[in-house]
Formats: sequence, C-alpha cells, structure tokens
Amino acid sequence: MLIKDLAYEIESDIVRIRRTIHKNPELAIQEFKTAKLVAERLEELGIDVTERVGKTGVVGLLR
Repeated sequence: MLIKDLAYEIESDIVRIRRTIHKNPELAIQEFKTAKLVAERLEELGIDVTERVGKTGVVGLLR
C-alpha cells in the first residue's frame, strides 16, 4: 500500500487531532499535552517515536 493511500485512511483522525490542538493552545516550549497527543498517535500507527526533543518536540521515524 502506498503512503498516499495510508494517509487517506487516517485523514479524518488527523483533522480531529488538529482541531483538538487548536482548541487547546499551549505556550511555546510548554506544549506538553500537544506533544503527548502527537506521540501517542504516532505510536498507535507503529511509528518509532522520540520525545522531549528540545524539551517538548516529538520526532516520528518512518522505516
């Protein structure tokens, strides 16, 4: 399956997450809830996750 096809499968979930993030803004370098939400979703998708990059950053690694 192509990445494009996989992206279409999770599109509605990504839109929901984006809306949640925008409804619950956090100050710069204090995005702890946002980082947790993103990390959890990436892990659910089977993506390797590194958290606390630059304090609140999240990196997902596609293999």
